[in-house]
Amino acid sequence: MKILLVAEKDSTRESLLHHLRPRGFDLIHYRHPIKAMDNIDEIEPEVVFFSAEDFPRHWKPFIKLF
Repeated sequence: MKILLVAEKDSTRESLLHHLRPRGFDLIHYRHPIKAMDNIDEIEPEVVFFSAEDFPRHWKPFIKLF
């Protein structure tokens, strides 16, 4: 299962990898929300984690797109 993470902090990525990698999940990490929005059709994630703390102005348009 593909999981898309849109977050600026590496600590968020490391925390998710710690819990999800042993269960067989693939994590794709973007630090730039616009690039993630551009590539979401190619990635086709089943789950998205989006840091509204890191990108307070981008989460609403991202949710509409997803």
